[in-house]
Amino acid sequence: MPINLLKRFLLNAGMKILGVTSLFHDTGIAVVNKGKITHAINEERLSRKKMHVGFPYRSLDYIKQFTKESDIDAIAVSDIPAKELFSKIKFAMFDPSLYTVNPYYAAKSSAMMTRWVYKTMKWYRKYQKEQQHVFEKLGKRVIRLEHHPNHAASAYFTSGKKKCLVITIDNHGDGICGSVSIGENNQLTRLDTLPWPHSPGFFYAMITKVLGFKVGRHEGKITGLAAYGNPTSAAYSEIKKLMWFENGTIKTSAMIGRRGWVKALTQKYSKENLAAAFQRVLEETVTAYVAHWMHITGIKDIALAGGVFGNVKLNQRILEAGASSAFIHPHMSDGGTGAGAALHYAMLEGEAKPYELHDVYFGPNYSNEEIKAELDKQGLKAEYLDDIEAQIAELLAKNNVVAYFSGAMEYGPRALGARSIIYPATDPKVNDWLNKRLQRTEWMPFAPYTLERYAKDCYKNMDGGEYAAKFMTITFDCTDFMKEHSPATVHVDGTARPQVINRNIHKPYNKILETYYKITKIPSLVNTSFNMHEEPIVCSPYDAIRAFKLGHLDYLAMGNYLVKNDNAPGTDKR
Repeated sequence: MPINLLKRFLLNAGMKILGVTSLFHDTGIAVVNKGKITHAINEERLSRKKMHVGFPYRSLDYIKQFTKESDIDAIAVSDIPAKELFSKIKFAMFDPSLYTVNPYYAAKSSAMMTRWVYKTMKWYRKYQKEQQHVFEKLGKRVIRLEHHPNHAASAYFTSGKKKCLVITIDNHGDGICGSVSIGENNQLTRLDTLPWPHSPGFFYAMITKVLGFKVGRHEGKITGLAAYGNPTSAAYSEIKKLMWFENGTIKTSAMIGRRGWVKALTQKYSKENLAAAFQRVLEETVTAYVAHWMHITGIKDIALAGGVFGNVKLNQRILEAGASSAFIHPHMSDGGTGAGAALHYAMLEGEAKPYELHDVYFGPNYSNEEIKAELDKQGLKAEYLDDIEAQIAELLAKNNVVAYFSGAMEYGPRALGARSIIYPATDPKVNDWLNKRLQRTEWMPFAPYTLERYAKDCYKNMDGGEYAAKFMTITFDCTDFMKEHSPATVHVDGTARPQVINRNIHKPYNKILETYYKITKIPSLVNTSFNMHEEPIVCSPYDAIRAFKLGHLDYLAMGNYLVKNDNAPGTDKR
């Protein structure tokens, strides 16, 4: 028996696997021990560059604080060797079926892809050599694992379901853009593949680009904007020509060559109606695909991963399409494939089985001493409070904005109370004035966090979506009670994307809401990410202080320290 296996057997330690998201965007590092995620961080939080591109050196240094190099058994990297990738993409570029749909646009797509691929592959080979140099220094076995199986592993092994239907969809990854698998007996068995370029992710990226936003970053703005449009306008009949469900799969009409055609539609239709049309076609097409595979397999518990499932309205439609449950991995996009790769490798080694995430506070934590040192360094006067949560609740009840920094940072794109801005959900105008302070798009809705025991008083048809709601990855229709008492978090379409909380998840964050409820009898508050527009969520005390000042927020609560901003506009100037 190899020494490392003997060591694990004698110590009942299990494998410790370093998972790496190291290519393209949102790179990062995760640790999986005994088949469970224990630490995870993405490079953007440390570099302060949104969706960081480049090897995650800072993340690796951070992880080394908790994981000795000698304890690491293997490194699982979410990318495949350059030669293998090139063959997969080359096949996808010249898929003969494209030419039966639309020969002109297929040829145009192939020509554009050829230029992109050869340029990208040159960079890819160079980058993998750099990676290898880093990994050789660690002296560990390196396993390169394919993109969509990593997404699938992240969804299945954190779903808590012994058996479920696992679906991954994104823009593209290693030559494909989606997959369907059955997760059962601690293994994944693939049933179907969505070949590139029949890509729902690229479809949605197109309207993101055409309307002037950044692909891979601003798709959520399109989802928010769509609620202001008419999904039955004439734009819908034109957009549905671009993507549809047919014979058990998703088809597109070679969309790369059609961006100019879509751009021309902006002269005929409002941006709101175009967004609504794209959102409706995405919902109809992907939901039909999921429903088809539910029918084929008879499996109604669904686990989802891939960037397309960052679309919270789509996730609601999937749950409503007859699923018994719908779970979305909390870091559903490419930034979660490092954890996915580590879980994938743990599966191959027989060390992974599905479990429910208690929480996703896998990032850096800072002591009161570290917080106080940074406050002093930045010249801020702070008050130490033993029961700071009660004071925060009182401030919120008086309509103050509180920037909240507590405990270990969240994993994934959602702020879940460790790095959040909190405000009462009673003011329907908050979307205007607080978004302006934070320099954000005014139509983007704020999300609520809600006490679990009152969740069904606030949201309709939650059955099967409760687990997903812990991580703010799905919307629900709001009740009349929610619309009346928390209008700031109800979008114009009558939905909200809640985080449902209880005292066992994040005790201080929960205590704020419990105390606020005792004062107001309202079980929800606004929870939006603690960051400035186009910046990552804050990570360190320094980041928090900087964003607090730039955002002109009323109070900053970090650990047990409370800072008042005497220069904030105040409730009377909103």
